[in-house]
Amino acid sequence: MSDYHKHRAIEAFKRHFKTEHGVDVYVFLPKVTLARFKVDLNLLEGCTYNAFIKNNPDLKHIKSMKDRVRTRRFMAYYQAMCQIAWVDGHRKNYIANYLGKNHASIINAIRQADNFFFAEDKEFLHAYREILKQILKDVGTIPKNIKEKLKSKSSIDPIWDEARRFIAQDN
Repeated sequence: MSDYHKHRAIEAFKRHFKTEHGVDVYVFLPKVTLARFKVDLNLLEGCTYNAFIKNNPDLKHIKSMKDRVRTRRFMAYYQAMCQIAWVDGHRKNYIANYLGKNHASIINAIRQADNFFFAEDKEFLHAYREILKQILKDVGTIPKNIKEKLKSKSSIDPIWDEARRFIAQDN
């Protein structure tokens, strides 16, 4: 839908609401955000593997998260990694191709992770937290490959200023 059509639909809604209920409606649209940066799957796998080995030194014979291992401790880290990758915005097929699996395996891993979150499984939650800690340690909160221009404008969203003005007018 184009911006013109969105604007017309909003104006029609406002007119209809005013005639039906006698109340003015103000619609604030969110500011357009820049594209979000994803954590690279290679980096995510490395962080997951490092967290796994740090907490399971007896399983050092496992060389990567791509290995076919069915132990419960390994699967908790594997499923948490799939969940993090999917929530971060990677497609299931892309995750599957990277790990040498099919997309059904990734769908199952994500579904299992959701079930473990619901059941508050201690082993899975520990694995999930350890992966996130390792990501923050290795990657940090700001990717190093961002090139930014100097910002001359304030970073405050002008929509909230406008909303405050409208609220102040009614009082």
